[in-house]
Amino acid sequence: MRFNRVALTWSLAHAPLMAAAFVTPVSKQQQNHRPSSFFQVATSPVVETDENVLSSSFDASFVMPDMHLLDSAQLFEGFNLAKTTEVLLEEESPLSESTLFKALRVLEAWSKTSCPTGALTSERILRRIQQEKVDGNPYAVLNERHYSVVMDAWAKSQHYEAPLRAEAILAEMESLAKDGDEDTFVQPTRVAYNTVMNAWQKVGNTTKIAALMDRMADQIGAQPTTKEYNVMLSAYARNGKARDAEDVLGKMVELASTNQDCVPDLISYNCVLDAWSRSSEKGAAQRADEILQELLRKNDNDNGSDAITPDAISYASVAS
Repeated sequence: MRFNRVALTWSLAHAPLMAAAFVTPVSKQQQNHRPSSFFQVATSPVVETDENVLSSSFDASFVMPDMHLLDSAQLFEGFNLAKTTEVLLEEESPLSESTLFKALRVLEAWSKTSCPTGALTSERILRRIQQEKVDGNPYAVLNERHYSVVMDAWAKSQHYEAPLRAEAILAEMESLAKDGDEDTFVQPTRVAYNTVMNAWQKVGNTTKIAALMDRMADQIGAQPTTKEYNVMLSAYARNGKARDAEDVLGKMVELASTNQDCVPDLISYNCVLDAWSRSSEKGAAQRADEILQELLRKNDNDNGSDAITPDAISYASVAS
């Protein structure tokens, strides 16, 4: 497709990671871990050691998606999402002002399908709008929201390359924020970085989460808060790395003495308890019970707003 070729050229110039998503060859070993179909959700984990390798199947011949995936979202504010999707994915140019105005709503609808087809469709639409802009269509305007929705679509897609593809969109946004002119300035937000962190959390990659925290601080000056640390804790819990989880919790407690944005909450403690429940370390069950008892004592000693009351999840983690 013509607009895919232009999107590829743009990516090669502005986003190395996105370029890899289109053109980097995949090793035979990695091919053996790949599902036979792009739309098949894999049960094997994402390959963590080579974030620059993405499946070349993304550039394969694209067929119109199954519109039934939109389900009850077919009609929105008086227009048909499925029909607008078809128009956006056709090769004819230029797209009308009305169609481009509806594009963000269409992207949001496909993102909500939480499947590989929805993510792929969302990105195809984004690339089509980019092509319209290159062709001089004055109504082809993209902002942070368009990119963030596509990023979220990949993060929620359950595709085996979801974290890599979400991070590729983030890299593209960072590049646009750095090099783009006034019409293409797209600054990532804290929400954008959190979206990618959550995608890596689902596969337990704490190294990527830590790197994204540093990147967020460097790129937009946003320091990690309880929310970001909880994503890290959840990833450690997924891997049963209880000692590491406790280290993060200890760091949060230390930071909280001067920064209220890092105060541990119930989610923080539940993640640590969950990490110990999954740990194979000797004495793990005893340590989980000790942390629960510490939390109960803390709850008794603290005043109202500072109290953290264990819930059913807390007790279930200790009992497991």
